[in-house]
Amino acid sequence: MGALLDELHDVLDRFAALDSWDGSSVEDARRASGRLASAKARIDGVLVSVASALRSAVTSAGGSVAEVSSIMSGEFGGDRRDAQALVNLGEQLQHAPATGSRLSSGGVSREQAGVIARGLAALPDSVAQADRDAAERALLEAAPTMTLVDLRRRATRMREAFEDVAQADAHEDAVLVDQEQAAWAQASFWMREHKPGLFKGGFTLPELQAQMLKTMLEGISAPRRFHLETGNHGGGAGRARASGGRANGRRATGSGAAGGEGHEGGPVPPDWARGSEDAVAEPARGGWARTGAQADAEIDAAELAEAGGLPMDTAHREGRALAQLCEHLPLDKLPGAGGISAVLTVNLDYETLAVGVRAATLSTGGRVSAGEVRRLACGASLIPQVFDGKSLPLDLGRARRLFTNHQRRAAENRYGGCAFPGCDRPPGWTEGHHWREPWAAGGTTNLDDLAPLCASHHRRVHYEHIPARLRDGVLEFFVAPRGGGPKEWRSNNRWRVGPLAR
Repeated sequence: MGALLDELHDVLDRFAALDSWDGSSVEDARRASGRLASAKARIDGVLVSVASALRSAVTSAGGSVAEVSSIMSGEFGGDRRDAQALVNLGEQLQHAPATGSRLSSGGVSREQAGVIARGLAALPDSVAQADRDAAERALLEAAPTMTLVDLRRRATRMREAFEDVAQADAHEDAVLVDQEQAAWAQASFWMREHKPGLFKGGFTLPELQAQMLKTMLEGISAPRRFHLETGNHGGGAGRARASGGRANGRRATGSGAAGGEGHEGGPVPPDWARGSEDAVAEPARGGWARTGAQADAEIDAAELAEAGGLPMDTAHREGRALAQLCEHLPLDKLPGAGGISAVLTVNLDYETLAVGVRAATLSTGGRVSAGEVRRLACGASLIPQVFDGKSLPLDLGRARRLFTNHQRRAAENRYGGCAFPGCDRPPGWTEGHHWREPWAAGGTTNLDDLAPLCASHHRRVHYEHIPARLRDGVLEFFVAPRGGGPKEWRSNNRWRVGPLAR
């Protein structure tokens, strides 16, 4: 075994000694890439065999399967999860011998072999071996011409190899139902403040909803649409076009070219001619021809970022698209909580909206610049709330039992979330509580009667009959501190800015 490995490394040394692949034709490079990928698959096949042999040796000696991945990952800086994947694949291929042979000969990749083996393992025990073999052959024939994603989808219909279409449809549907239920069970989202003014997060979504989101983001972040961005998010390009100069390192080629508008109804340009701030190609007889501006388009990311235009990084483009999507969601169609829709309010005075530079306050307590608020106001409905005035009917007496949305908005501005001492739940999680006296006992539904409480503290206030009072304009509850001790009048010390501070 050692001598064979030495010979393998000698061959790889000869490859490493090659001066360069530069100058190779496209066909030569393509052929070399395919053969090297096949060689890599054969090495993976040997690794799977080694993992299987090691598993047998360890378990025969009384060890656990977990030790196998630990031993393998200890060599050459290996990854334990990858080593465990090799062990698992070796076990799966015991029930898919034709796939194992094809992997060893370099006919399929390790990833393709895993898809086929897992697909076969998902078949019920009632499927005859001859039918399993037919399904395996069908997938092995399809693998060389399919992407991994397509092969995975094809594997859900492997019953077509031995059943009629209706039965294959039923099987595929059952598999998808299981996948979807598992995906919903694993759905997750997290978000936290990364640094002042910036949040980061991540999520896990079922495929349908993920593709819906991805489609929306791709539509917003498509390069041909980025010329629509203005101001600090892309204004450099707009200014350059207006002055007839360069935009994002590109040179305009004439009226009607910006954003591809000049091609409306005409032939669609190739990929290299699209996706730019301004058109860099013109239709020519027999196809599309590059213009002198095409060379100007090939600038590095630093120059592009300095120009303030189209980001080269797809992740960055789609991140900006997600921010835009959050701004334009139809909130009136979203489900609400506590009788109020998912709306974030921005609080500022009229002078700031017009010309001022004083920052505005979000209903969550966050702060945003006056310029950002004015940008949002260009496309947002403005509902004035005049504090200490009579702009909105905030006092309803006994006319209504439930607090109105206008009252809830005013309470957001006053409290910034749950009003219970020490709670940090946001406004969208709160419910309207008649803190003075329950409505059923004769209480009124006026703004000063409203205490926004999260569901947990709302229940606690009712179950424990916690008293509340308004002292110097601050709502207080008679409760013990979190760490224990005697009860005292305490308030939520959430920080608020300016006239909203308490």
